[in-house]
Amino acid sequence: MNKICLLLTASVNPQNTDGLKRNSVLDRESDYYNALVFYVKHGIPIVFCDNSMFYSEKITALCNLNSNCIEYISFLSKESYLGRGHGEKEIFDYAHKNSEIIKNSEFVVKLTGRLIVENIDKIIQNLIKKDFMVSANISRNLSYSDSRFFVYKKEFYLDYFEPMLKKFLSDERRFYFEFCLARGIHNLMAHQNGFILLPFYPKYIGRNGTTDKKYKKAFIKEIKYKIYQRIKIYFFNHPI
Repeated sequence: MNKICLLLTASVNPQNTDGLKRNSVLDRESDYYNALVFYVKHGIPIVFCDNSMFYSEKITALCNLNSNCIEYISFLSKESYLGRGHGEKEIFDYAHKNSEIIKNSEFVVKLTGRLIVENIDKIIQNLIKKDFMVSANISRNLSYSDSRFFVYKKEFYLDYFEPMLKKFLSDERRFYFEFCLARGIHNLMAHQNGFILLPFYPKYIGRNGTTDKKYKKAFIKEIKYKIYQRIKIYFFNHPI
């Protein structure tokens, strides 16, 4: 069994999803391809799951060239018209049911497939030494959890997170995927210990899908996030 694998969620051709300024198929295909090229160098098994049933020659060629470590699965979303969170949930459900790599892995690193997390090695190497069920970057008031990058055991999704998605997910009511992830963490914490904050803030490279704005690498901003993450971890582990 693999200790850990990467799940890159993808929608190369998001035809029925509103609110995306990063909606060019060619731009999105290039984003996913570049991310795969980056992650394949790290030697961790990868599941690339696309919910738009889009055939990409260059992504397929890359996956075939690295078939020993990349699993490329694709299906056509039926619920993306309800919002991005519904399309994301379909990817999770499909990947957990159909991916052999996920079935044979203890931990899953969920990544928004268009983005590169520059310090992924540092985060993973820190986490694999620890005992936890899910590690994520949750907000100060615990109501929202960043879903671009988080690490979890399969049991967390099936037993704690998926039930929250089924019960609460609704873009119409503005109860988004990220709120459901936070609820899943609350659900876990109500039953057992097992949640820890990400040890470091992820350094993202790429573009925001909603705004199409580039994630900027700024030294001062990185220092601010680093200090803020350390403070948050301290107070989370040492409640007043």
